[in-house]
Amino acid sequence: MRILQLSSYDTRYGAAIAARRLHEALLAGGEQCDFLVYEKQGHFPRTELAYSGLAKIMARVRRRLDYLPLHYYRPRSTSYFSPNWMPSNLPRRIDDFTPNVVHMHWCQSNFVPTVTLPRVGHPLVWTLHDMWAFTGGCHYSDNCQRYLGECGACPILNSTRENDLSHWLWKQKRNTYKTLRKSLQIVCPSNWMAGLARKAPLLEGIPVHAVPNPIGTHIFKPADKIAARRQFGLPEQGHLMLMGTAASYDPRKGFDLLDETVQRYASQADTPALGLVILGHKGYAVTTTPGKLQIHHLDFVSDEAHLAALYNAVDLVALPSREENLSNMLAEALCCGTPCLAFAIGGNGDLISHQSNGYLAQPFDTSDMSAGVNWILKKLGTNARESISRAAHARLSYEALLPVFLKIYRAGFE
Repeated sequence: MRILQLSSYDTRYGAAIAARRLHEALLAGGEQCDFLVYEKQGHFPRTELAYSGLAKIMARVRRRLDYLPLHYYRPRSTSYFSPNWMPSNLPRRIDDFTPNVVHMHWCQSNFVPTVTLPRVGHPLVWTLHDMWAFTGGCHYSDNCQRYLGECGACPILNSTRENDLSHWLWKQKRNTYKTLRKSLQIVCPSNWMAGLARKAPLLEGIPVHAVPNPIGTHIFKPADKIAARRQFGLPEQGHLMLMGTAASYDPRKGFDLLDETVQRYASQADTPALGLVILGHKGYAVTTTPGKLQIHHLDFVSDEAHLAALYNAVDLVALPSREENLSNMLAEALCCGTPCLAFAIGGNGDLISHQSNGYLAQPFDTSDMSAGVNWILKKLGTNARESISRAAHARLSYEALLPVFLKIYRAGFE
């Protein structure tokens, strides 16, 4: 079986990392798999750029034209909205690989426009790393349910018109998907996303599977905590919490909630001293009880071996997202045996078993999240790491998930 995976990127952002890991899993399992991307940052086997030369220039022109309609909606929300409507000639490039099945991932910025899908001519599998496939253009709806109708009057576009861009894009997808009912399968990394997809009118009649993203457990595994702390120049004694502050400018990521959480934690007399390990966000400071919280700033870590070492260096990982599909950060940390703290939203419950391998706080109760920090530090010590890691490996490893994906692929053309 020849498999072709499509992704806008190979390493940038969580969806691309998940796609690249599945590519690695397929190659490690002996499958014939190629990875076609719009932008290539890494040097991974059988990974190719979709365009070069004049074709790349034309792709960039289409990319700019694709975003042109958004200029008519100002001011609009900072939440991500992708038109992805301009037709492209990508099907010709796909044919170069003669695949039995094409597996799409996050393919925005006019890499794989939905209007182009009927021309692909091969069975399709599409992993939904966000909600975009069944909305009128937003990637996360922020509790808006207009996609259950036909969108329009989009709050992210700051539009009051029913017949706006979101409505037009929703109808374009509807017309496209009508031709794909028998050739398309949907994969959702979390049960939460799968539930939304099954209720979405745009995907009616299309099979939906809930399958988590695979993790390279040969890298993300328990290691010596003291050695890991020395590697990053962190204190060898005391409690450390890694704060998920990437994209702290994005309200969906909930950095403000995490900030309030640590303030509450520091104000309590019975909580132990805590070091906060913060990646990249060097402007962050805490003005609370002296000595209760200490800040350790680190540069962003992209190398996976270093990232695994960082998870092993800390006592817990906190992720405060308001909306989350299936977090790579939580999955990676759990594979290293590190307990995790998050709100009980989205796909977090697929990974975190409350008061077992971490703590699920009530959405968006920062008092409960603060209590979760305290509970993990007092109840889940070093001895729990092996059992946490074992359970995560059994569910998320390449070896565990490869047969699941192969079964989905075969169902597409048998």
